[in-house]
Amino acid sequence: PLRVRARPAAQKDGTDLVACAGEIIGLAGLAGHGQTDLLLAIFSGASRARASIEVTAPVALVAGDRQSDGIFPQWSIAENIGIRSLARLRSGLLISPQREAELAAFWQKKIGIRTPDMNNNIFSLSGGNQQKALFARALGSDAQIVLMDDPMRGVDIGTKLEVYDLVREEAARGRTFLWYT
Repeated sequence: PLRVRARPAAQKDGTDLVACAGEIIGLAGLAGHGQTDLLLAIFSGASRARASIEVTAPVALVAGDRQSDGIFPQWSIAENIGIRSLARLRSGLLISPQREAELAAFWQKKIGIRTPDMNNNIFSLSGGNQQKALFARALGSDAQIVLMDDPMRGVDIGTKLEVYDLVREEAARGRTFLWYT
């Protein structure tokens, strides 16, 4: 069973954050009080053992600061979406352009990324559509746990509502979301 368990290192009172399959857990608080650090600890705990972190499924992180931590600025929209899915996109030793285009087209339609061409540079998109591309990257991967670090910062209300619906839909399918906002 999918499970995330985390206890901040400085916390000694025995309280854990536990998230199970299909749950959406919100992390709240004033900026700079450890929420981002907790998400990053869980993200790194998925790839290496940490005493206070237990993660039982693949993890994806949707960064709140897409400009510095999320997008690959020299790449196309399709490449930015496909980077977490390289194993599925390969044909032999190389990435299959057809598979990459199919993955990007699927998520463009599902999430509503507004662009005439997914081969355009990611900077051709509005901020909200750039954030949708980052969601597509996370959801298009095999990650069953999605960590979201203030992903709605600077995003218009229409995009927020679309993302909220998508998160609820994916949680109903068993994905777990830890969301700091």
